Amino acid sequence: MPHYLVAIHLPDDFDSATHSTPEMERDIDALNDEMVAAGFWVLDCPTESEALEWARKAVIACRAPVEVRAFW
Repeated sequence: MPHYLVAIHLPDDFDSATHSTPEMERDIDALNDEMVAAGFWVLDCPTESEALEWARKAVIACRAPVEVRAFW
């Protein structure tokens, strides 16, 4: 089964002290808990579509672009 790397791309000037909110931190914590149960940030997904669905969740939680790459 292929693995998929989900990478969060934050802006170069990102400072968590000024850019994060309690809601964002809550969403990231919830996403991390869910991803840990599925294989953390390197996910065992049967299809690219499933990996992209995780990426959509990461975009919402982290409020930043993400990258998905398949590797074997």
